[in-house]
Amino acid sequence: MKQEIKDLLKEIHDVYDAPTALKDKIKRLVPELFRGELIVGKWYKLFDDERTTLVNFQGGTENNFGFNWNGDWTTSFGHVSFSEGRYMPATTQAVDNALTKEAKKRGVWNVPIIDTNLSQQENDYYSCVFDYGVLWSKYGRVFEDGKWATPLKDDKKERLIELTTEFLKELNK
Repeated sequence: MKQEIKDLLKEIHDVYDAPTALKDKIKRLVPELFRGELIVGKWYKLFDDERTTLVNFQGGTENNFGFNWNGDWTTSFGHVSFSEGRYMPATTQAVDNALTKEAKKRGVWNVPIIDTNLSQQENDYYSCVFDYGVLWSKYGRVFEDGKWATPLKDDKKERLIELTTEFLKELNK
């Protein structure tokens, strides 16, 4: 009987157009049905009773990074065990939301920055997006591979704005 229930839940999840909340609940109740091989560099949502956390898996219990139960950024996930099976791949939207919130808290969201590539730029063709593991704003890479951009000091911001304005004037001549 128990296996029949598990089979039914798996079928509801996979086949029927069930609401996302129901699918998430099924995954939480019987995570062993959805366990797959963990992929290094992929974000996972871990469950502990009613609490969740977002972790970027780095190939074991060391060097993982992400957001703890309180939503705070941390690089100390040595205590996290993926072997318990109470995890599922995180949605791109969940990761994007968490990273954007943290970027705003750090003062590096959609403002002039020294990006994770140690460069300064402003490109109107960049949109604010989380794509291929990188959180982008029009000023460059805000987050990549566990590293955050650095906010420019006010005097550097002003100088960068001046140089950018001069450069744009020269281009339009």
